[in-house]
Amino acid sequence: MSYFEIVNLNKNYDGKEVLKNVNISLPPFGLFGVVGESGSGKSTLLKCISGILSISSGEIYFQGKKIKDKEKFRKEHISFIFQDFELINYLNVKENVALPLYCQGYKQLAAYKEIEEPLKCANIFHKRDEEVSHLSGGEKQRVAIARALADKKEIILCDEITGSLDESNARQIMELIKEISLTHLVIMVSHDLTLINEYCSSLLRLENKTISFQTSSKEKRKIIPSLRKKCNVIHLAINNLKKGKFRIGASLASFTLTFLFLLISLSFSLNTSSYYDEHKDDFLDYNLFNVTPVWFVIRILAAIFIVMAVYEIGFEAIFSLNTGGLVLYDLLPILFSVFLFAGLFLPLLLNFGLLEFVGTLLSKVMRPVFNLPGRSSIDCIASWLGDGTIGVLLTSKQYEDGFYTKREAAVIGTTFSLVSITFSLVVINTVNLGNMFVPFYVTVTI
Repeated sequence: MSYFEIVNLNKNYDGKEVLKNVNISLPPFGLFGVVGESGSGKSTLLKCISGILSISSGEIYFQGKKIKDKEKFRKEHISFIFQDFELINYLNVKENVALPLYCQGYKQLAAYKEIEEPLKCANIFHKRDEEVSHLSGGEKQRVAIARALADKKEIILCDEITGSLDESNARQIMELIKEISLTHLVIMVSHDLTLINEYCSSLLRLENKTISFQTSSKEKRKIIPSLRKKCNVIHLAINNLKKGKFRIGASLASFTLTFLFLLISLSFSLNTSSYYDEHKDDFLDYNLFNVTPVWFVIRILAAIFIVMAVYEIGFEAIFSLNTGGLVLYDLLPILFSVFLFAGLFLPLLLNFGLLEFVGTLLSKVMRPVFNLPGRSSIDCIASWLGDGTIGVLLTSKQYEDGFYTKREAAVIGTTFSLVSITFSLVVINTVNLGNMFVPFYVTVTI
């Protein structure tokens, strides 16, 4: 009997047949790819093999023995590597990799000693003290692989582990998995037929709810072309975009859109000066397009840096998760939401009397307590409870219109922003001391 064998496995969901009479026979080493159309049950098969899902009927044998307790079998013999990594972001690399060893009763120092070799094997040892949230997708997948190696299980199951990676990182991960398969049995599900064909020693094709064939490395070359024709075209198109096969076209499109925007900006800059003089009291003041040459150059440079950060072009210092990546993926969505909200909310305050109404109600609080006019209450509350940007925009506009003195504008625009609750939360969570927020905030305000 084979090292690992599945006999007549069946899986039903709510009376619906998902897997039918699946039979697989595998040796102790090698990289085996499970292929099939989207929705054919590939991931379900892995979960049934591992015992994460119960099977409706059938048997699984390991080293010639029938597996009776599948949960115990999973804990003792199987490691799982997922597409979305399943890491704990607030822990560093070595703490994540050591987690399986803690479950086995290892103490911290002993666990850290045990994981040195898996970390080196996965080429992530140099990042061992870095927080996982600061890593790239490829680096996170290396951490997940190191964790699987540290677990010291004979069978490793991989579910779409290159699905969220670009082509370069995907190939690096596959090279690593191929090397691991020399000493482990690795079963991998993937939609990327090119990688499957290139790296897997054999293929298992899942079709009509069952394994229709199990090919050798020589036979698989004849099978891949037919599989490509049958796979979902839309899914492959999306997958190819993720892998970067159309990155050149996407980059050209991005550059084209950026160039068009800059042309529009320049056109408005040249043609709105006279219109600006007639409508300079309007809320936006047409400053969006009516800019000086210096600001126009800055916008061009900003557009170039954005494209470099999005497509990871040039120096890593530009697009790393601590520089351009931080701005692009963490700050930009928040700022966009804030300014979109401000664009809708500020005209309501300034042009339709809401500011005067609230200011009248709170003037008896703001003047004696803070020596500020009542209408500043909205600015202060926005800066204190929400985002300071909205408060500063409000304050700047009110000062330009003559409602605040220089002292009042300075106090409103800075003092309340410095003790912003949201800003304080960001600061305290960045240093992983969120549980100390109350004493921290009291210290800052006092």
